[in-house]
Amino acid sequence: MSDMTLTHTAQADVADLSYPTMRQIMRHQAAQFELPLAEDGAARVAMRTMIGLLALEPLDREGVRLLVHAETARDLSILRENFISQIAAMFPDVARGVRWSDAPAAGVRPSEFQFAEVLEVRDLCADFLRVSLQLAQWETFDDGSIHFRFALPAPDNTDPDWPVMMPNGASKWPEGEKALHRPVYTIRALDRSTGRVDVDIFRHEGGRTMTWAESVAPGTRVALTGPNSSGVPTARHLLMLGDETAFPAMARIAETLPPEARIEMTCLTHSGQQDYPMAPRPGTIPHWIAPEEAEEAGRSMIARHLERPGSMLWIAAERDLTRRLRAHAAEKGYVKSDHYLAAFWTRSETAG
Repeated sequence: MSDMTLTHTAQADVADLSYPTMRQIMRHQAAQFELPLAEDGAARVAMRTMIGLLALEPLDREGVRLLVHAETARDLSILRENFISQIAAMFPDVARGVRWSDAPAAGVRPSEFQFAEVLEVRDLCADFLRVSLQLAQWETFDDGSIHFRFALPAPDNTDPDWPVMMPNGASKWPEGEKALHRPVYTIRALDRSTGRVDVDIFRHEGGRTMTWAESVAPGTRVALTGPNSSGVPTARHLLMLGDETAFPAMARIAETLPPEARIEMTCLTHSGQQDYPMAPRPGTIPHWIAPEEAEEAGRSMIARHLERPGSMLWIAAERDLTRRLRAHAAEKGYVKSDHYLAAFWTRSETAG
């Protein structure tokens, strides 16, 4: 992404924030999320993201100027909201008073929110259902953004409320009994000519999305937000390890990468089933492992990644396992720009 393409911009002047404090916060977030700082000085600090740029500048008088730069209006809206969320975590009263130069309309739906229609639900394999949806807006769903969030009301909530934009550019989501369940899922397949998408849902005990999918009828309207920013990597040598929650993303990646790309794929199965339909590609044979083998398999994969310059490490699984593997990779001196290690679920969750 070139700065020349970031043609959508917005700014907000906030008198009640300190530039030195906010600069330190941005530097911390860049380190925490492994995002590069494009600038870091007394007059400006700027952090690159996958969809644009967040920046801070001191005002001549007291205060800070917030700036966001993006390629599209939708991405600009997402970055604005990210900025507000960061500020609200520490200075909620200040966050509520922020007003942007492009003045997002209060009360409208967030730009990434939409309703889709359920077309079909069928058994895919022993551990998965496939839900086919008709999107109303699918132009932004591409190989660079393959994840989204459902927005599901509780089963007894027959009159749900939906999110709206607030004057400060943040989304207001219903709370309490009206709160929506918002799990992340992968677009396994997308027909770009029609907007039909397939979503594969893992069968697991206590899963609210699975319960919804097992009972939903074709023609039902379902809310979702997205796409999220993570997508198909561009590496020519990819080392992948994931459990059932990552299988759809692994299959989408394997299907999308060009034939010359080399993929090593390790699939962690808790049930012992090995029938999820990974996308076939020459030279790539999924290696199936049990949970007790996962950590050693991950360490071995990290070692192979470090031995092969130009390769990319891709691991997505349960949070504690991912944390241990990330710590191990850091000890071994991995290159942060050549990896994706993500927690797709936690053991405390029972309603994915």
